[in-house]
Amino acid sequence: MGKMIRQLKSLNYRECAERDEVILRLQRTLLSHAGHAEYFSDQVSAARKSSQNFLADREYHRACETLRDTLRYMPSPETVQVLGGMLESLEDIPTSEQTIEHLRAVANGSDHKWFCPSRLAGQTLLALEIRDFPDGSGRNGTFSGDDVSPMRIWWESVKSGSKPFSFKGQDVEYRFKSDGTWEEMKLENPPDDGPEVPEAGTAERPAKRTAPAMPTQQAEPASRVWP
Repeated sequence: MGKMIRQLKSLNYRECAERDEVILRLQRTLLSHAGHAEYFSDQVSAARKSSQNFLADREYHRACETLRDTLRYMPSPETVQVLGGMLESLEDIPTSEQTIEHLRAVANGSDHKWFCPSRLAGQTLLALEIRDFPDGSGRNGTFSGDDVSPMRIWWESVKSGSKPFSFKGQDVEYRFKSDGTWEEMKLENPPDDGPEVPEAGTAERPAKRTAPAMPTQQAEPASRVWP
């Protein structure tokens, strides 16, 4: 189902209500299962662990790209929780010299890719359209490693439960508890910031898209070990 969502989102046709409804149903189905986000992070961890050269390992690259291109369409507390944990990672963060060397190699035709968990999580969190999330664009308009610092500060506040969070287009917000579970609270006056798509056959008349329903059953607290 995650693959179907990625394929539908990547279609070059104009957006339409029918396509959006199919995506919404797929999202609801995926989000109804505990572990929907952890599955993809486990795939990344396993691929990285078995990789002999992560810069050239296509299986590892595919796992990273699948996580990024799937979880960006899965707005849920579990997705934020999983990506927040990845955001804390210091694994594979390149030095300035390594970054320059890698960029030169790519410019010369290398197909190597440099994925590190924190940047991967930052890019995906940005795409989730979380309200009041730190802007991750650098001075040149692109994402850089330094931009995860304000995201980590945001995550620490969210993780501790001192700061609630919500997704654009939804009328609820979430707050994490100390055991790793969360509570869901109704917003009294939610912003009108949801995406709009055209109605079937009427491109001029936008129709508000309903946000995907969140799962009613949370994963057991013991399944998530908090640092």
